[in-house]
Amino acid sequence: MKLFKYWLPTVMVAVTLSASVSASSYKRGEVNDELDERDYEAVTEFVNSKRTIPLQEKACNLSLAGDIRAEWHHYVEKVNGEKRRGHARLGDGTTATNGTRAGSNDFDVELNLHIDYKCDRSWGVAHIEFDNDMGITDPKYCATQADAAPTLAGTSYQTFCDRCAHGSGTCDCLCLRKAYLGYNVCADGCSRFDIEIGRRRLYDVFDSRVQFQSFFDGTLLRYATQLDCCADAYVNVGLFVVDSHAHHLGWAIEGGLLNICDSGFDVKYSYIDWEKNGDNRCFERHALGTQYQVHQFTGYYHFCPEVLCMPAKAYGAVLWNADAPRTLYTNNKRENLGWYIGAIFGEVCCEGDWSVDINYQYVEAQAVPDHDVSGNGRGNIRNECLYMLGAPATAVAATARGNANFQGWRVEGLYALTDNLSLDASFVYSRAADKGIGGSLNYSKWKLAAIYAF
Repeated sequence: MKLFKYWLPTVMVAVTLSASVSASSYKRGEVNDELDERDYEAVTEFVNSKRTIPLQEKACNLSLAGDIRAEWHHYVEKVNGEKRRGHARLGDGTTATNGTRAGSNDFDVELNLHIDYKCDRSWGVAHIEFDNDMGITDPKYCATQADAAPTLAGTSYQTFCDRCAHGSGTCDCLCLRKAYLGYNVCADGCSRFDIEIGRRRLYDVFDSRVQFQSFFDGTLLRYATQLDCCADAYVNVGLFVVDSHAHHLGWAIEGGLLNICDSGFDVKYSYIDWEKNGDNRCFERHALGTQYQVHQFTGYYHFCPEVLCMPAKAYGAVLWNADAPRTLYTNNKRENLGWYIGAIFGEVCCEGDWSVDINYQYVEAQAVPDHDVSGNGRGNIRNECLYMLGAPATAVAATARGNANFQGWRVEGLYALTDNLSLDASFVYSRAADKGIGGSLNYSKWKLAAIYAF
């Protein structure tokens, strides 16, 4: 009895430690990440010293802002006449249990927190987004009979959809949208040079309506100056991580001249290189999905406010992918061009202000990488990509789909009900730029959002 009394706890501890070691052997990356979280002693002391500074002393350097949004989206998406939303399924829809239902309506509630701190020649910026769906979105609630629990009789099974309700809403969508630090290397009169390191979206740095949707995790160099009697000039150069598993890095550059000779004209040029020479994470060499070297020229004209009795500007851009290959996915053609043109009328600053943005977009299938497409898009609820089906030697263009290969209109308006509360409404309509690639497309989206900014 004494042996049992003293040895049982020892055995339990040994089993627990053994299980922990066994589990950790399958999570080596996670363990290493946790080890990296432990700071060097000097780092800990430096960070903690800032925590002891009273908030009143930080107030002149600290900026805290945010916004709360409630959004409704209504989608129509048809490919070759087949409905992808509404009563359609995310699977191929051939059987009653294949795939989950994809709705025509999405409802979201969102909170954005923006934190900026600037002191002397350095600064830090953070943006945390809580974006949750309203209603049930988890596909497990359409489990098949094999996944369901047995009935009381134990002779048959019931699906979740048949018998159960599971409440409303999700609570798991947290995203670190921005987290970067900056340092001013030098500032001399009308010129300055800055370095920033961290995370943000590419579109926060580089200008385009149809690309730069991806995250920019990396280092940014900024240079800005004023050219005498000519224009304000700037150059941004960024190096960012694409895939650390395959040592895949990308880089981008953008330069511009603003308000040239006080004429109201702006011109910009950007270039981004996604190419990976060598093996990707799946040991495929020179993968088609990385063959993107995109050039873009952009122009703006700012109208004199007195002419139209409101602020207004017209804009347009043309872009092309210089690295696009001729493949069977694109009928042995280079589908590498894109362009857009539009205008913005009005400006929203306080109660009663309004603004309307109207533009037309045309983007061919290989002009922008699938993961970096911005603008109208195609909907693509099934998350297909251009080079997904078939080997390059036997591919069929009819099933080559992705987020590019679209043309259509976008109209968006914003109206301020109060100084803090505004209504945002937009309409998007897209069809295929080339029906021979991925088939015909009929995509539209309505959006209505109430935004409270503070």
